Amino acid sequence: MRVGQNFAKALTCWGIVVVLCLSPAAIAYAKSNTLSDSDADTMERLWEALYSATNEVIEAAKTASSNPGLQRCLLQLHEESTSVVQAAAALRTFTQLASVMLNTMDELMVLEAMQTWFNALSQREVPITRRRLNEAMTSRQCAGFALVASKGQAILNVLSQLSEHMASMQSRAARAIPAR
Repeated sequence: MRVGQNFAKALTCWGIVVVLCLSPAAIAYAKSNTLSDSDADTMERLWEALYSATNEVIEAAKTASSNPGLQRCLLQLHEESTSVVQAAAALRTFTQLASVMLNTMDELMVLEAMQTWFNALSQREVPITRRRLNEAMTSRQCAGFALVASKGQAILNVLSQLSEHMASMQSRAARAIPAR
């Protein structure tokens, strides 16, 4: 298991603790939230696209069993993108939660927890995944497979959209959190 996967699991466990600490009124709709239903919907759509793109890589690897070199390259793409899919799932959950907070203190607690995820994804997971996908796609063993290039590029495209949306949400969340 990669370090990123362990990191994502540890942060998910921490996130569950935060969710359990919220007041009963936390799961109610509030119109003045920092993150909106639209943010939650966009994160859901982006996570689904990322999950789907990585799942398509696995399906392609299954059908490429007659070409072991192609299959190895596709499996490498999948392995390199698994960690970021898990981390994006956690951020998606936090975004959904933040978008429905009724109590301002509960919302701030979730936004502060989200800062950890924003930093993990934007400073670590996404850049590392991008680099590793590009290395896999351009490696001597995989560069000759158009399928590897197209599947890898599909994941990279979703990562670009995810990065843009995360930057927007992170900026708004940072402005909402009072300085200590």
